Amino acid sequence: MYGYSICLFDGPIVAVSKKSSKVGTSSTHNEFMALGEVAKAGVYISDLLVEMEFPECVDPEGMPAAGDNQTATSQLGENRITERNRFYLTDMHYVREIYELGRLRPHWVMGAQNGADIYTKAVSRQVLLQLRDKETGYSDDPLPPPNMTLTPLDAVTAKLICFCCKQSM
Repeated sequence: MYGYSICLFDGPIVAVSKKSSKVGTSSTHNEFMALGEVAKAGVYISDLLVEMEFPECVDPEGMPAAGDNQTATSQLGENRITERNRFYLTDMHYVREIYELGRLRPHWVMGAQNGADIYTKAVSRQVLLQLRDKETGYSDDPLPPPNMTLTPLDAVTAKLICFCCKQSM
């Protein structure tokens, strides 16, 4: 199962919760499958906004995409095949290509502040209401904007806060 939301003007314009069509070999593989889906949607929406002559709505540095899997975030900056990632190279290569084109800026977010958790797992009513209101902009305490000064490799040690993408097994 994966889920994500894409926001524009502090509110979601896309919110997805879907059962995955395939099973990943690890949580990192699952995260790459979810990042691939959000990358496809993000590229489509960015291109649509430019075509509609709203280029100011598209971040020239790429769409921020938060996920709470540190390994997936850090592996985008590495160009190596490992014993574990060799089984999910197709998903990883697509996301890496979009990342290298500057169309996606993935970063790590603490799970407790990942708004996409409400799309992918059972959470308590309190967490559901809190994340729902923050993600939709109806909270006095919204989720803060991402700190995009760090690279994906820095995400291993950093604690960034945002929301967008989540994959569960």
